[in-house]
Amino acid sequence: MQVSLRARLTAWYSLLVVLTIAVFAAAVLWLHWRLLLEQFDDGLESIAATADNVVAEELEEVKDLSRAVAEMVAVVRAEGGVVQALDSNGSPFGAVARSMPLPPRLAAARWSVQTLVGADGHSWRVFVRRGKAGDRQYYVPVGTPLTEGVEQWNRLLKLSLIGLPLALLFAAGGGWWLGWYGLRPMRHMVAEAHAITASTLDSRLTVQPSIPEIAQ
Repeated sequence: MQVSLRARLTAWYSLLVVLTIAVFAAAVLWLHWRLLLEQFDDGLESIAATADNVVAEELEEVKDLSRAVAEMVAVVRAEGGVVQALDSNGSPFGAVARSMPLPPRLAAARWSVQTLVGADGHSWRVFVRRGKAGDRQYYVPVGTPLTEGVEQWNRLLKLSLIGLPLALLFAAGGGWWLGWYGLRPMRHMVAEAHAITASTLDSRLTVQPSIPEIAQ
Protein backbone atom coordinates (compact mmCIF):
# COMPACT_ATOMS: atom_id res chain seq x y z
CA MET A 1 0.00 0.00 0.00
CA GLN A 2 1.37 3.32 -1.05
CA VAL A 3 1.45 6.08 1.55
CA SER A 4 0.86 9.60 0.31
CA LEU A 5 3.52 12.26 0.64
CA ARG A 6 1.15 14.26 2.81
CA ALA A 7 0.72 11.35 5.21
CA ARG A 8 4.46 10.78 5.39
CA LEU A 9 5.12 14.47 6.08
CA THR A 10 2.47 14.40 8.80
CA ALA A 11 4.00 11.30 10.40
CA TRP A 12 7.52 12.70 10.42
CA TYR A 13 6.38 16.07 11.71
CA SER A 14 4.32 14.47 14.50
CA LEU A 15 7.17 12.17 15.50
CA LEU A 16 9.63 15.05 15.65
CA VAL A 17 7.30 17.21 17.75
CA VAL A 18 6.44 14.40 20.17
CA LEU A 19 10.11 13.42 20.60
CA THR A 20 11.04 17.03 21.30
CA ILE A 21 8.28 17.38 23.89
CA ALA A 22 9.17 14.02 25.46
CA VAL A 23 12.83 14.98 25.84
CA PHE A 24 11.83 18.35 27.29
CA ALA A 25 9.39 16.70 29.74
CA ALA A 26 12.04 14.21 30.84
CA ALA A 27 14.49 17.04 31.46
CA VAL A 28 11.88 18.96 33.47
CA LEU A 29 11.06 15.87 35.56
CA TRP A 30 14.74 15.22 36.29
CA LEU A 31 15.42 18.85 37.17
CA HIS A 32 12.32 19.03 39.36
CA TRP A 33 13.43 15.96 41.32
CA ARG A 34 16.94 17.34 41.78
CA LEU A 35 15.53 20.64 43.05
CA LEU A 36 13.25 18.79 45.47
CA LEU A 37 16.18 16.84 46.87
CA GLU A 38 18.27 20.01 47.21
CA GLN A 39 15.40 21.66 49.07
CA PHE A 40 15.15 18.71 51.45
CA ASP A 41 18.93 18.57 51.90
CA ASP A 42 19.30 22.27 52.71
CA GLY A 43 16.57 22.01 55.33
CA LEU A 44 18.09 18.92 56.95
CA GLU A 45 21.58 20.38 57.09
CA SER A 46 20.25 23.60 58.63
CA ILE A 47 18.28 21.72 61.29
CA ALA A 48 21.27 19.48 62.11
CA ALA A 49 23.53 22.51 62.52
CA THR A 50 20.97 24.16 64.80
CA ALA A 51 20.70 20.98 66.87
CA ASP A 52 24.46 20.75 67.23
CA ASN A 53 24.64 24.38 68.35
CA VAL A 54 21.91 23.80 70.93
CA VAL A 55 23.81 20.82 72.35
CA ALA A 56 26.99 22.90 72.60
CA GLU A 57 25.16 25.73 74.40
CA GLU A 58 23.43 23.37 76.82
CA LEU A 59 26.73 21.65 77.59
CA GLU A 60 28.19 24.93 78.76
CA GLU A 61 25.32 25.23 81.26
CA VAL A 62 24.60 21.70 82.48
CA LYS A 63 27.99 20.05 81.81
CA ASP A 64 26.22 16.79 81.05
CA LEU A 65 25.93 15.44 77.52
CA SER A 66 22.81 13.34 78.16
CA ARG A 67 20.91 16.30 79.64
CA ALA A 68 22.14 18.60 76.88
CA VAL A 69 20.98 16.17 74.23
CA ALA A 70 17.60 15.72 75.92
CA GLU A 71 17.11 19.49 75.95
CA MET A 72 18.06 19.69 72.28
CA VAL A 73 15.58 16.98 71.29
CA ALA A 74 12.85 18.82 73.20
CA VAL A 75 13.64 22.16 71.54
CA VAL A 76 14.67 21.38 67.95
CA ARG A 77 11.94 20.16 65.63
CA ALA A 78 11.91 19.05 62.00
CA GLU A 79 8.50 19.67 60.45
CA GLY A 80 7.21 16.28 59.37
CA GLY A 81 10.58 14.72 60.17
CA VAL A 82 12.68 13.38 63.02
CA VAL A 83 15.62 14.73 65.03
CA GLN A 84 17.58 12.23 67.11
CA ALA A 85 20.77 12.13 69.13
CA LEU A 86 22.94 9.01 69.22
CA ASP A 87 26.05 8.13 71.15
CA SER A 88 29.28 6.96 69.55
CA ASN A 89 27.88 3.42 69.30
CA GLY A 90 24.76 4.58 67.46
CA SER A 91 22.39 4.08 70.40
CA PRO A 92 19.80 6.78 71.27
CA PHE A 93 20.44 8.80 74.41
CA GLY A 94 16.81 8.47 75.42
CA ALA A 95 13.45 7.21 74.29
CA VAL A 96 12.76 7.65 70.59
CA ALA A 97 9.30 9.04 69.84
CA ARG A 98 9.48 8.20 66.15
CA SER A 99 11.91 5.95 64.35
CA MET A 100 13.63 6.61 61.07
CA PRO A 101 16.08 4.67 58.91
CA LEU A 102 19.73 5.24 59.73
CA PRO A 103 22.91 4.57 57.72
CA PRO A 104 24.58 1.29 58.69
CA ARG A 105 27.84 3.13 59.37
CA LEU A 106 27.29 6.49 61.04
CA ALA A 107 30.95 7.51 60.94
CA ALA A 108 31.05 7.08 57.17
CA ALA A 109 27.72 8.86 56.69
CA ARG A 110 28.56 12.14 58.44
CA TRP A 111 28.28 15.35 56.44
CA SER A 112 26.43 13.57 53.66
CA VAL A 113 22.75 13.23 52.81
CA GLN A 114 21.43 9.81 51.85
CA THR A 115 18.15 8.37 50.63
CA LEU A 116 17.18 5.43 52.83
CA VAL A 117 14.15 3.15 52.96
CA GLY A 118 12.32 2.82 56.26
CA ALA A 119 10.67 -0.24 57.75
CA ASP A 120 7.34 0.86 56.30
CA GLY A 121 8.81 0.92 52.79
CA HIS A 122 8.78 4.72 52.50
CA SER A 123 11.86 6.58 51.34
CA TRP A 124 13.58 9.04 53.67
CA ARG A 125 16.19 11.70 53.18
CA VAL A 126 18.64 11.49 56.10
CA PHE A 127 21.53 13.73 57.14
CA VAL A 128 23.95 12.81 59.94
CA ARG A 129 26.07 15.43 61.70
CA ARG A 130 28.83 14.44 64.08
CA GLY A 131 29.55 16.37 67.26
CA LYS A 132 32.05 16.10 70.08
CA ALA A 133 31.77 16.95 73.74
CA GLY A 134 35.17 16.62 75.36
CA ASP A 135 36.33 13.08 74.67
CA ARG A 136 32.79 11.86 73.92
CA GLN A 137 31.48 11.68 70.39
CA TYR A 138 27.82 11.85 69.40
CA TYR A 139 25.74 12.00 66.23
CA VAL A 140 22.74 14.12 65.32
CA PRO A 141 20.76 12.42 62.54
CA VAL A 142 17.94 14.42 60.98
CA GLY A 143 15.54 12.82 58.55
CA THR A 144 12.31 13.53 56.73
CA PRO A 145 10.15 11.23 54.60
CA LEU A 146 10.09 11.90 50.88
CA THR A 147 6.37 11.12 50.65
CA GLU A 148 5.34 14.69 49.85
CA GLY A 149 8.13 15.17 47.34
CA VAL A 150 7.33 11.87 45.61
CA GLU A 151 3.67 12.86 45.41
CA GLN A 152 4.57 16.20 43.80
CA TRP A 153 6.83 14.46 41.30
CA ASN A 154 4.18 11.85 40.50
CA ARG A 155 1.62 14.58 39.82
CA LEU A 156 4.03 16.22 37.41
CA LEU A 157 4.67 12.84 35.77
CA LYS A 158 0.93 12.23 35.31
CA LEU A 159 0.49 15.66 33.75
CA SER A 160 3.35 14.91 31.36
CA LEU A 161 1.85 11.55 30.40
CA ILE A 162 -1.51 13.21 29.77
CA GLY A 163 0.11 15.98 27.75
CA LEU A 164 2.04 13.70 25.39
CA PRO A 165 -1.04 12.17 23.68
CA LEU A 166 -2.57 15.64 23.37
CA ALA A 167 0.67 16.90 21.87
CA LEU A 168 0.63 14.01 19.40
CA LEU A 169 -2.96 14.84 18.45
CA PHE A 170 -2.22 18.52 17.88
CA ALA A 171 1.02 17.69 16.05
CA ALA A 172 -0.81 15.31 13.72
CA GLY A 173 -3.47 17.94 13.00
CA GLY A 174 -0.85 20.61 12.44
CA GLY A 175 1.25 18.33 10.24
CA TRP A 176 -1.78 17.37 8.16
CA TRP A 177 -2.66 21.04 7.62
CA LEU A 178 0.94 21.95 6.79
CA GLY A 179 1.10 19.09 4.33
CA TRP A 180 -2.14 20.26 2.70
CA TYR A 181 -0.95 23.86 2.51
CA GLY A 182 2.60 23.06 1.40
CA LEU A 183 1.54 20.61 -1.33
CA ARG A 184 -1.20 22.82 -2.72
CA PRO A 185 0.93 24.17 -5.64
CA MET A 186 1.84 20.60 -6.61
CA ARG A 187 -1.82 19.59 -6.61
CA HIS A 188 -2.59 22.49 -8.96
CA MET A 189 0.21 21.42 -11.28
CA VAL A 190 -1.01 17.82 -11.25
CA ALA A 191 -4.53 18.98 -12.11
CA GLU A 192 -3.21 21.11 -14.98
CA ALA A 193 -1.10 18.20 -16.24
CA HIS A 194 -4.14 15.91 -16.26
CA ALA A 195 -6.05 18.55 -18.23
CA ILE A 196 -3.50 18.53 -21.07
CA THR A 197 -4.74 16.51 -24.02
CA ALA A 198 -3.54 15.81 -27.54
CA SER A 199 -5.29 18.93 -28.73
CA THR A 200 -3.79 21.16 -26.01
CA LEU A 201 -0.14 20.19 -26.18
CA ASP A 202 0.85 23.85 -26.26
CA SER A 203 -0.45 24.31 -22.69
CA ARG A 204 2.07 25.05 -20.01
CA LEU A 205 2.03 24.31 -16.32
CA THR A 206 1.65 27.26 -13.98
CA VAL A 207 4.70 27.53 -11.74
CA GLN A 208 4.62 29.90 -8.81
CA PRO A 209 7.92 31.84 -8.71
CA SER A 210 7.51 32.33 -4.95
CA ILE A 211 8.39 28.65 -4.44
CA PRO A 212 12.03 28.19 -5.52
CA GLU A 213 11.99 24.39 -5.22
CA ILE A 214 9.20 24.10 -7.79
CA ALA A 215 10.44 26.96 -9.97
CA GLN A 216 13.75 25.18 -10.48
